[in-house]
Amino acid sequence: GQAVLDGLAAHGKDPKTAVVVYVGGDPADGNAKMFHDGAVSVLEPAGVKPAAESPGFWDGPKSAAFFEQALTSLGGKVDGVWSANDTNAGGVISILAKNGLAGQVAVSGQDASVEGLRNVLLGYQTATVYKPVSLEADAAAEVAIAILKGETPSADKTLDDGTPYIAVAPILVGPDKVQSVVEAGDAKAADLCSGDTAEACAKYGVK
Repeated sequence: GQAVLDGLAAHGKDPKTAVVVYVGGDPADGNAKMFHDGAVSVLEPAGVKPAAESPGFWDGPKSAAFFEQALTSLGGKVDGVWSANDTNAGGVISILAKNGLAGQVAVSGQDASVEGLRNVLLGYQTATVYKPVSLEADAAAEVAIAILKGETPSADKTLDDGTPYIAVAPILVGPDKVQSVVEAGDAKAADLCSGDTAEACAKYGVK
């Protein structure tokens, strides 16, 4: 959600009047609801109201098809897109590019995928939410060790259904932080800096 607000601010758009589309994840996936609720908890207080919202899926082509219809129904005017992950964001960006709008609309994403990081470097995606693999692995190891010892694993929070979980703090990655993902070993500069992103990599020190 914060990535959308940052992108709107960068484009001089007021969140209260901005035209924002939500492209969420598959509702059958419990994570999708958490991502959606987390984004709404940031966007709603800022005054953002969705002009259109997808039924939800983890699918680039389906996201593209939905967004193309939404863009048409909104008269070609969209200021921002909250996207639940980089794959969905990629679908949205393909339609923005098709309509000459790539880089002019705030688009969020998640996962710090190669596609997402490249879009961030190109300025097509405002940022991606990055969850360091090492931190997730450490948390999983703590749980496994506790279970093997016959202990109850410690948990930071509890889901609505009562399931406890360990929260790993996500990091919002804009173009100036892409190198940190590379340094953590979760992306390779060779994958990020080929073709049309080479100039951006040089600008932001991705190597």
